Amino acid sequence: MSEETKTIVIIDHPVGQRDDRASQLLAARGYDVQWVRVAAGERPPAPGPAFAGAIVYGGPESVNDLVQFPYLAEEMAWIE
Repeated sequence: MSEETKTIVIIDHPVGQRDDRASQLLAARGYDVQWVRVAAGERPPAPGPAFAGAIVYGGPESVNDLVQFPYLAEEMAWIE
C-alpha cells in the first residue's frame, strides 16, 4: 500500500454499526473504513482514487422491494 491511506467503503443496511471482522481486519492493515448507512439516508461517496474498495452488506431488503425501499435503486447504480 502506498504512503497515502486508502479507504474502504462499507455499505450497511440495518441502522446501527454492526460488529464485524472485516472492518477490524482492514483497520489492522492500515485502511480507513467509511461506513455508509443507506437505509438512514446516507449516500455512498463518488468513486475515486481515494477508495481502495467496497463491502456491501446484505439486509432484509430485496431488489424486488424498490417501491418500498427507493434508496436501493441509487445503491445498485453505485455498485455498477
